[in-house]
Amino acid sequence: MTLPHTVRALYLKARLIGPVALLALMVGCTQGLYEKRLIEPDASPGQSCQNRCELLKTQCRQRQETRERACQDWHAQAKEDYDLCRGGGGGNCRPPETCLGADMTICDRQYEDCFTNCGGRIEKRIKISPDTKSKTEIASDSKAATTN
Repeated sequence: MTLPHTVRALYLKARLIGPVALLALMVGCTQGLYEKRLIEPDASPGQSCQNRCELLKTQCRQRQETRERACQDWHAQAKEDYDLCRGGGGGNCRPPETCLGADMTICDRQYEDCFTNCGGRIEKRIKISPDTKSKTEIASDSKAATTN
């Protein structure tokens, strides 16, 4: 028995959703499993470079916050227009899209790239749980306890 074309297309799409959703869940869940430690460059020229990175990060954050404020202002006006449309009995009224919030991860990634270009290093460690110390910290604590 062959399925109609539309039913078959829906079946194929449904088969793809499961693995894609699982992959998205796995990627999202691993973000909180790591903590980062920035190790500053040894040389003094690295410090002036690092100061430039800090400035770039601050400017990036300000741009993101400005974009978010502009989006919120636009959203407020669009919501008023939508409410007027609905109150007037308009049939083609579309609610405005919501703002996504200021994405500071962009700034953090740019900062990390700049930081490593200045000679700094980023140490990534696995967390045991969000409220406890990392494996590296526990190892250093146990070494300190045995030497005391």
